[in-house]
Amino acid sequence: MEDTLKITPSDPDQAIREVLMRDEETARAYLKESFLTEAMLALFHARRDAGLTQAQIAERMGTKQSVIARWERDFGGSISLRNYVEFALACGVLPLDIALAPVDSIRNYAIQKGQG
Repeated sequence: MEDTLKITPSDPDQAIREVLMRDEETARAYLKESFLTEAMLALFHARRDAGLTQAQIAERMGTKQSVIARWERDFGGSISLRNYVEFALACGVLPLDIALAPVDSIRNYAIQKGQG
């Protein structure tokens, strides 16, 4: 029988726990994708909260609107750290804190909370 993850729409927290508890490689991949997604969503929301368009951010950064649109769609992490910070500054914000923690600690925390 094929080993598949059964995700029930009624219990997304349990589905996340199952993914995180599978094995270390799966958990690391999930946590990585979750972090990258949240990081890019933070930029998107910073721009929107500042009331700025992609074109305005592009102008402030000396680039094209299409570049900003591409970055906002990129949840794979290809934006450079420098461009990430420049984008944030163009929105009038910066990350408040950068903390690193052992993957196992984050995995265990996420399992307990049911979130990634």
